[in-house]
Amino acid sequence: MWYLFLCVAFVLLASGFFLIVRRKKGSHIRLKTLGIVVSFILAIVPLSIVILFPPHKTIPTTGNFAYTHTTVQYEENRIETYKDDRSNRKISAIIYYPTDNEIEGNTCPLVVFSHGGMGYAKSNVSLYEELASHGYVVISIDHTYQALWTKIDGKTVYINSSYMKDLNAEDANLDPQNSYEKYAEWMDIRMGDIDYVIDYAKEQAAKENSFYKLIHTNKIAVIGHSLCGSAALGTGRARTDISAVIALEAPFMYDIIGVRDDDFIWRSEPYPVPVLGIYTDSSYSHLNDWKQYAENADLLDRQDSDVQSIYIEGCNHFSITDLSLTSPILTRILGGTSPKITAEESLKTINEACLMFLDSYLK
Repeated sequence: MWYLFLCVAFVLLASGFFLIVRRKKGSHIRLKTLGIVVSFILAIVPLSIVILFPPHKTIPTTGNFAYTHTTVQYEENRIETYKDDRSNRKISAIIYYPTDNEIEGNTCPLVVFSHGGMGYAKSNVSLYEELASHGYVVISIDHTYQALWTKIDGKTVYINSSYMKDLNAEDANLDPQNSYEKYAEWMDIRMGDIDYVIDYAKEQAAKENSFYKLIHTNKIAVIGHSLCGSAALGTGRARTDISAVIALEAPFMYDIIGVRDDDFIWRSEPYPVPVLGIYTDSSYSHLNDWKQYAENADLLDRQDSDVQSIYIEGCNHFSITDLSLTSPILTRILGGTSPKITAEESLKTINEACLMFLDSYLK
């Protein structure tokens, strides 16, 4: 695909240079000038695609199992927040699962993954593949209208503009009351999606002869990045059937229960399940400064084997997603800093840490 874009750009640039060389005075000079300008402008598009999304190698898996993936659509029994017709909420998900015949039914731990504030279901495919190769079933959710884009009923549905505006405007230090209200709204939507997927998967595991039949319904973990790392943490708090939670650079939004004197009020009960928090340069030095990360900062000081924290130095907020692999430039722009380690290094570190943590609690 990249070579096709390069070929198109080369042809357009060559056409532009040819028109410059062949350009002569006369009645057609304006037409030729227009042709030159159009050729160079059109060449920018394929060149930009190649620059923004250069060729890259996939991260090799380390497990022994073959795996595949499929895409499914769910319809929840609750009203869609972002529509006025009171229709049911619909979400899609991509599912990675092992295909080896030697795997017996109801033996694979279930991992539900939830993408970041403006991400989508394929944000961490390298992690899904790694886990599937080790015998996990991974369901990665597209949170409709909060994902950059998703497919619902065969049509592309893009991110909601009002949600995007709220997400960009939210600042817990400047307006904690607004942040508290938005956190509650976002957690309700995303945790609702996670709840539905888990409940549906458990129900199907008991009766359906498909990839759901692989799932061990007593071994369930939730992983999330950024905003949905918060939803993953909330799910671990709210449900009783979660064995482990991994939060990729995310605060405990669900644990905020109010605001008093411009400070958040937090739940006092200890976090109930094993949790792994992973941080990068984007947040690690700010955990004591950002109000929404107060509980994260407290957990760093706990001497508890069930509460683990990892700081990956040299990464930014998007280095721990596959965007670092597919678009290093966008990773630098959106993350605000230039990563000091390669995408391969950061993603392999993430995969290894997550696998080790999940194996210790789910296998």
